Amino acid sequence: MSGRSLRKLPFLAHASVPNPSCCDAASFMHTLIQTARRELLESHG
Repeated sequence: MSGRSLRKLPFLAHASVPNPSCCDAASFMHTLIQTARRELLESHG
């Protein structure tokens, strides 16, 4: 992934969390990984 894509990941993950104000670190990391996978699929698909 490019540096630009990596910089966007936390923002995209935060936007896809249903309730960001009460999200724990483990849930955020899970969402971050899912977001990274989705971005990789979109860039190669």
